Amino acid sequence: MGSPLSPLLPSVYMNKIEENFKTAPLQPTVVMWYLDNYFALWSYGREELGEFLKFVNQIDAKIQLTMEVEEGERFPFLNVEMICSNEMLKNKLFRKKSSAGIMLNFRSHHDYRLKIGIMRSVIIRSLCLMDADFWDEELDKLTRIFLGNGYPSEVIK
Repeated sequence: MGSPLSPLLPSVYMNKIEENFKTAPLQPTVVMWYLDNYFALWSYGREELGEFLKFVNQIDAKIQLTMEVEEGERFPFLNVEMICSNEMLKNKLFRKKSSAGIMLNFRSHHDYRLKIGIMRSVIIRSLCLMDADFWDEELDKLTRIFLGNGYPSEVIK
């Protein structure tokens, strides 16, 4: 599965590149990252954001970052869709439009405990990543996904 250094080396390399971010004329208010995904809050205009991206991409020709900007009041990052509402940030589980809702089918020849464990972990993950405002909607979606993958309704309840 690769060297134990595999996760560490890119991190060290990207830290070196991040040091150069600090020499840019305009800086993000906040920068957070996980592996190769960066999240930044930018308090200047979109044109300046484009200039910042050009600056960052000139640091190392081998590392070319891309960006996604907030659409409306929503922004996906990793598995979370962040929603800015009334100057508050709320989290909702993010699924790509191409998501087919396919998971381990209940009729598969896997151990029953594994199927129940998968179901529980999907539910717990959803509830931990989301604000309570979205729980009912998400549990309805998960119920449809479980039913679509052969999970009996008596097991889902």
